[in-house]
Amino acid sequence: ALILETDAALASETRAKNTARQAQQQAESARNQEQLRRQEAERQKQRVEANSALARSAVDEFLNRVTENELLTVPGLQSLRQALLSAAMQFYEDFSQDEANTDQMQLELAGAYSRIARIRSELGQSQESKDANAKSIERYERLLEGNEDEDDAVDVRLGLANAYFWANRYDDTVALCQEILTAEPRHAEARKLLAETYNTLAIADENDRNIATALDYHQKALTIRQELVEEFPQEPDYLAAIGSTINNLGVLLGRQGKTREALAMFQHALTFKAQAYQTAPEKILWGRWLCIGLRNVARTQAGFSQQEEALRSYEQAAAIRQQLAFDNPAVPSLKSDLYKAWLDLGNYQRELGKKTAADRSFRAARRVLENIPRNTPAELFELALVYAELAKPAEESADLPADEAAELHDYADLAVQTLQRAVDAGYQDAETLETDDSLAALRDRKDFQLLEKQLRARQLAASDADNVKEDDRDLAVEVLRELRDLVGERPTLPRHRQALADGLHAVAVTENGLEQHDAAEQALNEEMPLRVALQKEAPENPGFNVDLGAVWIALGQVCWKSERFTDAVQHWKTGLKQLESARSLDADYPSLRQRVASLERTVF
Repeated sequence: ALILETDAALASETRAKNTARQAQQQAESARNQEQLRRQEAERQKQRVEANSALARSAVDEFLNRVTENELLTVPGLQSLRQALLSAAMQFYEDFSQDEANTDQMQLELAGAYSRIARIRSELGQSQESKDANAKSIERYERLLEGNEDEDDAVDVRLGLANAYFWANRYDDTVALCQEILTAEPRHAEARKLLAETYNTLAIADENDRNIATALDYHQKALTIRQELVEEFPQEPDYLAAIGSTINNLGVLLGRQGKTREALAMFQHALTFKAQAYQTAPEKILWGRWLCIGLRNVARTQAGFSQQEEALRSYEQAAAIRQQLAFDNPAVPSLKSDLYKAWLDLGNYQRELGKKTAADRSFRAARRVLENIPRNTPAELFELALVYAELAKPAEESADLPADEAAELHDYADLAVQTLQRAVDAGYQDAETLETDDSLAALRDRKDFQLLEKQLRARQLAASDADNVKEDDRDLAVEVLRELRDLVGERPTLPRHRQALADGLHAVAVTENGLEQHDAAEQALNEEMPLRVALQKEAPENPGFNVDLGAVWIALGQVCWKSERFTDAVQHWKTGLKQLESARSLDADYPSLRQRVASLERTVF
């Protein structure tokens, strides 16, 4: 019995030990499972963060490509550009909703707000851009206050410095860049930003005529950019930047009258600009910078009578402009640049007496312009300048061959016709029309003189009624007299009647501004039948409809100032109805729509 009891006790003890061992194994297994789950969760978290970082990196690169791609700024693709920018912004907006507490995530959030600010600016949303940048600055500053890790602190300072630069806080940008460079003297991005800040400050001081300070900033930018080019000789960004700084120094020296030093700078800048463009020919901006540099060199060489050298520089600029336009046919501004390069070359060739070569260049300019849609006032005026240049004889002579004289006359006709289109489209710069040397071949023509007086009359008619001076009224009366001399008392041609009506309107507006209401009303009553006849002859012409509406509104203003309030209201109603008719014609020219809006605002 004793033996049995001992065996039973032993069996019980063994079972207890086995149970305890199993419990321990189960606990260890549970701990291992929990550890595995935690490890897997951490791996998943790291995978998500890595994927998120990869996605942000991809969107960052996408954003850079969209903002730098000039093809996306051309008409027809601007809506696509906005859609692409909006898509990128939505990504950053979604990411910015994550308020994770880790410093790394806060750093990423600060960067996201910085990119949102950039996109908002690209989309023309100025205030929203400033607000996003302010949030970026707030997060960066908070991180900088509590960050003890020196490696992270550099990233925070660089991000904050960029945000300060975006906010035009240039002194703060400089201070942060210098802090970074104290810790890491070779930090390339910090040096790049510091040089860009100095360059921006230099240009601002140039514009404020603080030449000595501007020169100092340019020198600081140059020193940094020289170091970067020496360390990274194949990096096109750095090559283009140093070329820009040296060119800016040349401009500054030229303003000080140090033209030989300026020429040396311009030529030195070309070396770097050419390297940058050759390294990255897809960068349209750098090709443009190179051409600007060549033009600066050519003009300065011409000033020193280095004729052959200047001619080669103008030719090189035209050749590069032509290549840029050929390689990027969807960018119309490159065609405008090309026409100007041909015009520069043609003018200089003519100055050197190379008539045949000059004519080739002017014809090349004409071909370029005629293949670009010319609808805006400025574009039409540019085309007219080319025609006017082609209308100039090679040298003053009364005995031109008949065929050459006829060709010059045809070009002069084209120039005046195109100028008339520019004025009808809203061109307003009477001073340029009266003084531009390119228009010299047109000045003896009566149709050009009529256009000059008509544009001057329109400028006077647009005067602020509260600031009219007697000199304005006297000039308006003189312009009207000259218009009458040019078109006669009873003009029949539509262009003549329109010019005379413009002259009468200028007199009316200036007389009314001087409280000479009877004289103003008399001029408007003479103008009215001219405007009515023009509108009836071409009811689909939005300009004629706007002109007629302007007469009714001006009559309303005269009546109001004369305390004939009922008549004033009736005239305004008629004028507004006429303007509504003009708006319904959907005018192609924004200037006409702006004029309609301006006239509507004058109604009391």
